Amino acid sequence: MRPNLVLIMTDQQGANAVGCYGAEGVRTDRIDALAAEGTRFERAYTASPVCTPARAGLHTGIYPHTAGAWTNALGLEANSRTLSQRLAQAGYHCAHFGKWHLDGHDYFGTGTPPEPFSTETWFDGRNFLEELTKEQRPRFRKHPGSAEGLRKLGISEENTWGGRICQHAVDFVRSASQAEEPFFLVASFDEPHGPSISPAEDYEAFEGFSLSNGPGGHDDLSSKPSHQFEWSRAHDPNRKPRTEWSSTKYFAANHYVDRLIGKIVDTVDACCAENTWILYCSDHGDFLGAHSLGAKGPAMYDDITRVPCILRPPPTERKAQQISEPVSLVDVVPTFLELAGVERPPILDGKSLLPYVEQGTAKERGDVLVEFNRFEVGHDGRGGLMPIRGLIRGPWKFVVNLFSEDELYHLEQDPGECVNLLEEAEHAEIRNQLHDALLDEMDRQRDPFRGAIWERRPWRTERKRGWAGPERQRPDDGVLPSVLAYPTGLPPESDVTNPA
Repeated sequence: MRPNLVLIMTDQQGANAVGCYGAEGVRTDRIDALAAEGTRFERAYTASPVCTPARAGLHTGIYPHTAGAWTNALGLEANSRTLSQRLAQAGYHCAHFGKWHLDGHDYFGTGTPPEPFSTETWFDGRNFLEELTKEQRPRFRKHPGSAEGLRKLGISEENTWGGRICQHAVDFVRSASQAEEPFFLVASFDEPHGPSISPAEDYEAFEGFSLSNGPGGHDDLSSKPSHQFEWSRAHDPNRKPRTEWSSTKYFAANHYVDRLIGKIVDTVDACCAENTWILYCSDHGDFLGAHSLGAKGPAMYDDITRVPCILRPPPTERKAQQISEPVSLVDVVPTFLELAGVERPPILDGKSLLPYVEQGTAKERGDVLVEFNRFEVGHDGRGGLMPIRGLIRGPWKFVVNLFSEDELYHLEQDPGECVNLLEEAEHAEIRNQLHDALLDEMDRQRDPFRGAIWERRPWRTERKRGWAGPERQRPDDGVLPSVLAYPTGLPPESDVTNPA
């Protein structure tokens, strides 16, 4: 019998904001309980530290630059297929309740269900707002800044977006668990992302609370890439390092979404636990003031790229374990496809996480990549094009900031990523190895942003490659007909054909 699959997502909740990942006092008890019954990936990385591209990688299993949605306000490329589409084709009953942010429209969405969903199995931000009057809507977009203010606005679990996402998810599990066909549910919460609306009792629980930023809280960016300093001061000319973060509304929403997650888990446990896998993660993190930066954007620091990721099996297969090897959110699609018995199409960049669950390790895993291109096309309020590629291998993180200075960190010796080792002679060999590996992986992925300048860095004068290689066809996506070779009009016999 094929298992039911549940994907629970939060927004802008890094590993730095979850209790079982070491964040003290944040009270994410229900998430921590999931970790106690499953596999916690200590070093899971987003595909990109921005909402839309992060979700593109998560839902397609393909890095954002190939999936098409490589910045906010861009939709998926026409040939991209989501996990829901692939599972629906395999006979799964699919539902998505909550934030989508992949249609290229706006933050809330269009309200129209994309394939394979119906009005009964779809509920995005526009659907929620259209249930409110024009007078009510602003209440849910501007935080009043106090528990008293939340009560005056009438904010309750029943009338928040998060609360209604949760209720839709609970109702779906109760109904779908009675059917013969397996189901795939996505519950995609906006919290703790701003405006961080929560009921008053959650807000009161975190008044006066602060969370340490660790070593990164002392970083004034004086020895860091110049674009980071410019970005920091663009949003606050007087910004100084923040050793701790004390946003009551953020941590209140962080706790609130944990409670909502618990209700979905409880429903699964009551209805179909014996045959249901749950994967919980977030799209990306929040700086919480570390590195003199806020929110997320053009950087590769763990504060915004390292996300919580927990995979809980059915009861007979549960065991609490922690995996320290780097993995990526692009691994979610191949993981769920394997669980569903669906063949993995060649176009996917991710790899299944199941070997970690079953064996505690995975042989020949490879490196993890993270990308950034720009924050958004559209409102343009957070800067322009800033192509960045980061590569994580073991304790090392190597970063090419295409229009700025590059970075190299040893994450075990310097978990706060405060000391850039790029120019240190003793690390030149590993730096160059990681640089070569990054170039190779960009080439393998057909990264459309690649070019000679990624190789021609001020600290790397020798050149090894050309950038006018043979024409290569798109890998099979398992859905559309095979591509046809340009010179012949026939299906290519291999991945390489002669350029026109």
